[in-house]
Amino acid sequence: MLGTDGITKELTTLYAKCKSLEQYGLEAYMLTSYFAVPPKTITKSVTEDMLFIDKVIGCKVAISDERSSFPTFHELLRLINQVHLGGLTSGKRGVLHVHLGVLGSRMEIVLELVHTYPTLISHISPTYVGRTRELFEEAIEFARLGGSIDISTGGTKFDDPYKMLRYGLEKGVPLEKMTFSSDGNAGLSRKDPESGTTIFYKAPLQLNLQQVQKLVLDAGMAIEDAIRPVTANPALNMKLKSKGALKPGYDADLCLFNRDMQLQGVIAAGVTWMENGELIKKGNFS
Repeated sequence: MLGTDGITKELTTLYAKCKSLEQYGLEAYMLTSYFAVPPKTITKSVTEDMLFIDKVIGCKVAISDERSSFPTFHELLRLINQVHLGGLTSGKRGVLHVHLGVLGSRMEIVLELVHTYPTLISHISPTYVGRTRELFEEAIEFARLGGSIDISTGGTKFDDPYKMLRYGLEKGVPLEKMTFSSDGNAGLSRKDPESGTTIFYKAPLQLNLQQVQKLVLDAGMAIEDAIRPVTANPALNMKLKSKGALKPGYDADLCLFNRDMQLQGVIAAGVTWMENGELIKKGNFS
């Protein structure tokens, strides 16, 4: 998905990346648009992107962030309508993926939407819900109304993501309504405290895995439950029909761990990528 920059970065390039990953044997999906409204699309609208472009399963927007375009209630409602119609006509879920910032408005507009139009809640997917405790409390309210919430394992957060998930469970949020995601490979920056210069770097890829390991090793959660926030739950939230379970007709995607929860094997679409803790299949440029 695109983020802040929907000007120099193109959705067509993002689509090409999805197709290249597919050629490697890894399934990939994308969201149309970026942080701002009006939405940026490949075709004439969000609905048409979802209908005519196989990899598009929803739309991205940002609220409560200084980099957002501060969309109004009715602008968000119109986006939800477009992803809903796109889902109905394409057989996809149709999700508006809502990036949340640290501004004091938090999830106010989203909660207003779902209180006014309760049936639309399954088409709204808020992410970065753990930036602050106050924001997470609003996310818990959203999830208890029936929505799914995404806890980012990267970026700013008030506590460890696995602890947030445990807290959500204690507050009555069903496990299947919580997912983990990371900023893996995103371009990030920070100030060097000594020189004051800006340092650019790639976000790490292993953060989701680390939180799953902590759920098992530190929180004592059963592995079949601990793995759900990165497997079955996002598949359910995004209506990915062949993902998230080991069943006949589903994609043969497996991760194999030892007793210490160290990743030992990876199988994607029936092809072995890791064996005995070593990568045996790599991309063209690795």
